[in-house]
Amino acid sequence: MGESGGGAVDLVVPTCVGALHVQRVGSGPAALLWHSLVVDSEEWARVLPALVRHRALIMIDGPGHGASQPPPSLFTSAQCADAAMTVLDTLGVADADWVGRAGVRGSAWWPPRGTPTGSGPSRCWARST
Repeated sequence: MGESGGGAVDLVVPTCVGALHVQRVGSGPAALLWHSLVVDSEEWARVLPALVRHRALIMIDGPGHGASQPPPSLFTSAQCADAAMTVLDTLGVADADWVGRAGVRGSAWWPPRGTPTGSGPSRCWARST
């Protein structure tokens, strides 16, 4: 698992789905938190105190949400996965657990490193909870 120092980071990362606002807090194994539609990373506020005790949390405001810029065009789930990987690369995080929400069911997308997710059928996996 990726490890992170405890210092808080607040930045904007250029990605294929636009410039995304990213916050990183805590230390330990990395967990990337991607919110549900029509909200932003504030969605995690109630669970943040419990999670940050054990993890380096990387919270992303999705395209057009929170402090992120509007996307330059329509985008796919696979492009969001690519954008998340760009964020991790920018932060120097080699691996992270994905915590995500979509509507009323949880979901996660995670392409293997080096997988071209922008063409053909998505090679990402999804899990509903």
